[in-house]
Amino acid sequence: MSARLFCGIDWGTTHHAFDVVDEDGKSIQSGEFRNRGDEIDAFIKRAKRWGATDDVAFAIEAKDHIIISGLMLAGFQVFHLNPKKCDRFRDRTAASGSKTDALDALGLASSLRTDIGSFHVIDARGADLFRI
Repeated sequence: MSARLFCGIDWGTTHHAFDVVDEDGKSIQSGEFRNRGDEIDAFIKRAKRWGATDDVAFAIEAKDHIIISGLMLAGFQVFHLNPKKCDRFRDRTAASGSKTDALDALGLASSLRTDIGSFHVIDARGADLFRI
């Protein structure tokens, strides 16, 4: 994997938090976007400005969300992590055990950077891709 940037997305029913970390683990951008087609599209366009699709990898707890389809159709590689493992990785970014969407997104991004073997690549050719 040749990614230079790692983006964690904490998805929700109404909005999604994201955090992007660089190769050194420094958070370089974070924010939220609503679960609407226009905002998901704007997020994907923003992601394309971060670098070539090979330069950015995404981590998300979900396996079948429209965000994943959009990212994959744009050429990005997307990784899935079991929510229980996400809980364990959260302790790295929030020792107090607090849970926020922003901390979950940072935890996903940081964990993808350091522990990519714990994640599963979502296969665009298989049933993992949510067809739109």
